[in-house]
Amino acid sequence: MFEMLGVGRHMVRSLTPMHLLRPSLRMRVAVYWGKLALLLTLMMIAVAASSSEKGETSRALYADLAIQFVCPEQRTSEVENAIERFLQEEGFKTLNKARIQRQHGAALSELRIVAIDGRQRMMDFLALPHSKGRYAVKLNTPPPTKRSFDLERNIEVFVSTKLRCELRQITRSENGHNAADLFQAELKRVRNLFREADELNEKRRI
Repeated sequence: MFEMLGVGRHMVRSLTPMHLLRPSLRMRVAVYWGKLALLLTLMMIAVAASSSEKGETSRALYADLAIQFVCPEQRTSEVENAIERFLQEEGFKTLNKARIQRQHGAALSELRIVAIDGRQRMMDFLALPHSKGRYAVKLNTPPPTKRSFDLERNIEVFVSTKLRCELRQITRSENGHNAADLFQAELKRVRNLFREADELNEKRRI
């Protein structure tokens, strides 16, 4: 049996049958492919943002706001806790994917927090692979884009002032009506993540 590993909409196929590897090696392979899949996700975000800035029509879901930032002095745990507090203060339900992975012995990312609110706005904070202290956040809202100016400003202020991190890149894009089905697919994926997390918590309590 070959293992399919992925983050976001990207899946990476391991070319080695996972059941033939030693447990320690199997874990290292899983982490490697998980990080590679995360990198592919970030590349997709970057390409989509670039196409949007050029005014190209594309069947892609662009982030309303995407920020890359660097926190050279803060520990990852401090950044993680601050992000969760910020999201909750903004009225978002949060899911700490990285913490769940650590609890199950599969740390695919140092930091990965997804969130959703009652207006179907989605946020995703993540640590960039192979870059200590470098992170990204993206915000998606239902198409056609109606900018959440207050939330976008609060995200920038939070990163630069509350986290005391350096903003390295800020990209703003918009989606039209033709991206509605892509947004709904992403919304379904995120809701499934929350459902799966709830099921895991139920099993741990039993």
